[in-house]
Amino acid sequence: MPTGKLDAHATVKSIAEHAGIPELVWREETEKKPKVVLMFDVGGSTDEFRPIMEKLFAAAKDYLDDVEVYYFHNAIYGDVWPQKDGNYGTHFVPLQEILKKEQDSRVIVVGDAWMAENELFDDYTDENGRHFPSGIDSFEQLRRTFDHVVWINPIREADHDEWDNSGTIAEIKKVFPMHDMTFRGLENAVRELMEE
Repeated sequence: MPTGKLDAHATVKSIAEHAGIPELVWREETEKKPKVVLMFDVGGSTDEFRPIMEKLFAAAKDYLDDVEVYYFHNAIYGDVWPQKDGNYGTHFVPLQEILKKEQDSRVIVVGDAWMAENELFDDYTDENGRHFPSGIDSFEQLRRTFDHVVWINPIREADHDEWDNSGTIAEIKKVFPMHDMTFRGLENAVRELMEE
């Protein structure tokens, strides 16, 4: 039994070419590959894992339609910076631009979620006087916008209480499903991202 979809145009052409003898032409149905937005917390405990994760997602490009990589430090204060520009915090992209991407994009945030309390909960004003929402507000907006979002943490869940003296890991876990940066954790995160 053929699989895929009937190619009506090719079938009509085939019938004409074969003196009216019906010959159905099928085309393979291509599975839509997911778009991925990968967001890295840089400048802390995640830095040592970033090259590994970047290589992992570069190797997975055969299975993914598009992978875009962005960086932030500790929390997103309205802007992130793209990897493709080869910059480290010099050219920024507003979070609002990321939020315009397809709703079914898969968003993966990689970070330890550990920071000073004010970095997560306080609004931010930059040196030019531009005002940005708090990190928690930006994270909540990211979570509300996309159907498939996970957080991957290099600090294992068993160690969260020991590290989380500011309470920020616990707060971010209320926003995102959080997975360990282990084989099992990555497997669970991918499974969750692929759910319909």
